[in-house]
Amino acid sequence: MVVGYGLSALSKAILAASFHWSMVLGGRFLDRFGKGIRTSARDALITESSEAQYRGSVFGFHRAIDTMGALVGPLIALALLSKFGHNLRFIFYLAVIPSAIGIILLAVFVKDIHNRQNRGDAPSFRLRDIELSREFKIFLIVSAVFAIGNSSDAFLILRAHDLGLSLNLTIAVYTLFNLFYAIFSHPAGIISDRIGQKKVLLWGFCLFALVYFLFGIIKEQYLLWVLFPLYGIYMSLTEGIGKAYISLLVKKDFTGTTYGIYQTLMGIITFFSSLIAGFLWKYITPGAPFIFGGFTALAAFIVFAASMRRIDQTA
Repeated sequence: MVVGYGLSALSKAILAASFHWSMVLGGRFLDRFGKGIRTSARDALITESSEAQYRGSVFGFHRAIDTMGALVGPLIALALLSKFGHNLRFIFYLAVIPSAIGIILLAVFVKDIHNRQNRGDAPSFRLRDIELSREFKIFLIVSAVFAIGNSSDAFLILRAHDLGLSLNLTIAVYTLFNLFYAIFSHPAGIISDRIGQKKVLLWGFCLFALVYFLFGIIKEQYLLWVLFPLYGIYMSLTEGIGKAYISLLVKKDFTGTTYGIYQTLMGIITFFSSLIAGFLWKYITPGAPFIFGGFTALAAFIVFAASMRRIDQTA
């Protein structure tokens, strides 16, 4: 986690010092590489640091404060732009400061959790030795079906622009999305602890399908002010809840590996889903990627609901 967050902090300094597009590309690559390194380790640490009956609440709280940071950060950047003009280098250098503070807090105050029964045994890194539960494999398939239609959120911004929303209003409506995401993440996690993560995830799939279908067919701008908040609620029902559900399926000693497998698969599929969305946008209609995503969400809902019933019957 320290290495991952450190690389992301370094990327901001590189962006600030950039004088050629290749440096910007390198900085962005380093930032995403850092995120890839830290995410699975972070989720494993959250899992090992919390009790199973509170996982939904814990992951929901994490998503809430993480999203609040993603909401406040750009607003601070806009305020700095208004004060310092377009001195982007200075703003990126300033962004290194909170990143560095976070790394120091992580390195000094956060401790590893070791759960190996025999700590003298070195963990195995051979793929054939990794133990994955049947329920996790099913959830991996469900997530893959869902993710193939869940393209980058950049398409939501493009859709708002396509419907005639101005740049300032597009920023405002996207801010509203993050606000609803942050507000509802923790309550959604608490609810999932009481009724089960699977039920909440199914609600999330249904809401995603509805929102994406509407994004695909609407013609009026004002509906965006309803759909973006609903999309934020969908995120609160799935992002943290999905991590909490996985935490209940992992085999002992393979927590980080299990999250790593999940994140790797989702990253690969998200790349292809955005590629598909780009072709659908360009060669069919701007609404086509959202119609496609709505159908894949319904397919994931059906597969997940059917698998839940089959597992319950065999339990």
